[in-house]
Amino acid sequence: MNGVIQILFFIALFGGLMALTARSQKKQQQRQQNLLNSIKEGDEVITIGGLYGVVENMDLEEKKVTLDIDGVYLTFEQGAIKRVLSAETAVAEVEASEKQTSIEE
Repeated sequence: MNGVIQILFFIALFGGLMALTARSQKKQQQRQQNLLNSIKEGDEVITIGGLYGVVENMDLEEKKVTLDIDGVYLTFEQGAIKRVLSAETAVAEVEASEKQTSIEE
C-alpha cells in the first residue's frame, strides 16, 4: 500500500511540473507574439541570426518584414525577429518613470 502512495505522489508531482512548464511556455509564446505584433516601420530589431537592422517595410498578410541592414535590404519572415530594440528602450523608459513616480509618492 505504501508503494502505491509513493507512485501516485510521483505521478502527481510529474503532472504538476508538466503543467507549470506548459504554462511558462504559453506565456513566453504570447509575449513573443505580442512583440511581433507591435513591430512598426522604423523600429530597430535583432533577427534570430543576430543581424541588427531597421524595419523598412512590413507585409502583414504574408507575415514578412524587410530590414535595412547598413543599406542592404533583406526580407525575413516575421517570426525571424528575436527582439525589438526600440520597443525595449521605450518599455524601459516607461518602467523607470513609473518607479520614479512611485518613489516620489
